[in-house]
Amino acid sequence: MQRYFIDEGQVTQTKATISGDDFHHLKRVMRAKLGQKIIVCLPNHKAYESEIIDIGETVITVAMISELNQRVELPVEVTLIQGLPKGDKLEYIVQKSTELGVSHIIPWSAKRSIVKLDVKKSSKKVERWQKIAKEAAEQAHRITVPTIYDVQTTPQVIESLSGYDHVIIAFEETAKSGQHAMFKQILMKVKSGQKIAVIIGPEGGLTEEEVANFTKFGVAASFGPRILRTETASSYALSAMSYQLEL
Repeated sequence: MQRYFIDEGQVTQTKATISGDDFHHLKRVMRAKLGQKIIVCLPNHKAYESEIIDIGETVITVAMISELNQRVELPVEVTLIQGLPKGDKLEYIVQKSTELGVSHIIPWSAKRSIVKLDVKKSSKKVERWQKIAKEAAEQAHRITVPTIYDVQTTPQVIESLSGYDHVIIAFEETAKSGQHAMFKQILMKVKSGQKIAVIIGPEGGLTEEEVANFTKFGVAASFGPRILRTETASSYALSAMSYQLEL
């Protein structure tokens, strides 16, 4: 069944409405019919099997029939703090991280980020990244869509780090020096319901100053003996968390 995420304003006690791009997709692309079953995901992280009961010119109304008890979300809340990479790499990172269960993504203007976004461009980019996250969440049959934040500066990132149970800083120098066990040791301490921040630098990596600031709140760790591209590192980290906590 097709899956659609809806906002709080689209929900009543037993019904929900689908509009905008989702309405177009459901009516024009999927050729919606009365009685057709779909899944709607609510802002409260609940999903319902639903039945189409009305097809209007701009809105489709569904009756929510039964709640689905699906365990598809990671048992921890993971925030990816991603140094801005070149080109459209962040689109790939958003898509794959969403598929792998990330909860929040904070694009970060790191010292070595080549891309610099002004407020106007940043707003349009965030809107694009949020749409990609929504589509990836639907594809992955998730019940929540990750939040994509506005691009943050290093001081803003540092200010937020005290709110996490674990902060993991991906630092390639620990891989070069042969220290490969730290990431595993951290994951073995993680408990269900905790908040984890994963900090990944851009193509040029993290500066010594950034690492020094971040390690006041967490631990620098390598993701194995090989040096990963910035667009690969988040997938590695989230996959490792899934293996450790879900399988």
